[in-house]
Amino acid sequence: MRFRDRPLLVDGLDADLYVQRPALERLLLEALARERNVLLLGPRGSGKSTTLRKLASDLREEGRQVALVNAGAARSAEDLLALVTSELDLPELHPDPNLATPVVSLVRGVRNIAHAPQSVILLDDPLDAEGAYELFGRLREELWALPHQWVVAMRSDQSSALRRPPADAFFSETIEISPFDEHEIEQLLRKGLDPDEAQRVLTNSARPLLDYPREVTRFARQVLEGTVDENQHAAHRRAEIALGLGRPASMALAEIEALGAPIAASDTSFLERMGWTRPHAARTLAKMEDAGVLRSFTDATEDRPGRPRKLYEPNPHPPR
Repeated sequence: MRFRDRPLLVDGLDADLYVQRPALERLLLEALARERNVLLLGPRGSGKSTTLRKLASDLREEGRQVALVNAGAARSAEDLLALVTSELDLPELHPDPNLATPVVSLVRGVRNIAHAPQSVILLDDPLDAEGAYELFGRLREELWALPHQWVVAMRSDQSSALRRPPADAFFSETIEISPFDEHEIEQLLRKGLDPDEAQRVLTNSARPLLDYPREVTRFARQVLEGTVDENQHAAHRRAEIALGLGRPASMALAEIEALGAPIAASDTSFLERMGWTRPHAARTLAKMEDAGVLRSFTDATEDRPGRPRKLYEPNPHPPR
């Protein structure tokens, strides 16, 4: 099995694993040819980072200047600008203590990147949605004055900040990454597995109905490691227990499992989709943990004041 737990380096050692998606690739190139700024959306594991890498490769083949920025490390609009400045190989501006407001400093940073050659700036997965909103909303007029085009790839459930005014006007094209169709699934499996392994996975009746690349590769591992039946039983038992707790617990479990990532009671996107308040979410998630539907852990990776967030994920071993 040749799959790796990271985006494909499509112009390097993973080139032979990449599944061509001509319609998606064409949409992106055509939007940029029309001088549009693009918001590229998809759920976690849908291939956003890989798609950006492929776009960067295609644009460079056309002779265009590209800056591919890993925006996940940014925690503010200032951070985003600093990462872009570094990728464009520009000298970073030093803070000026005489500036009146932080906004003036941001404007100064935006105008600094005007000195770079005309480029397509690809921002991959900015996790700080409000920082991105400040940049593409409050400073959109400044960005429009630059010679650059922008493609921002975000998770669909975190994109609301960039889809509300005034940031929404900056992105004249929004492109959603669709799940793989049957032909693309087969291509991916045959590229990453031996023929016998691919056949075992393709003929397994438990395969998920919606298939993004990460779902396909995760399911392939489960089939080859012999854990599919165990995982199915655990999912069925979680659903049974959640149903016994009531409709809110069932809805929350379905949302968390569809997301495929841990959530906190304070996650804004989760609260918006559920239509819940934070206290209601905290009570429901704690109740689900007590019943064995979820398990929790603290997020020790975040650099923030106060107590670490408590994250919840489906319990892989619910009580029988």
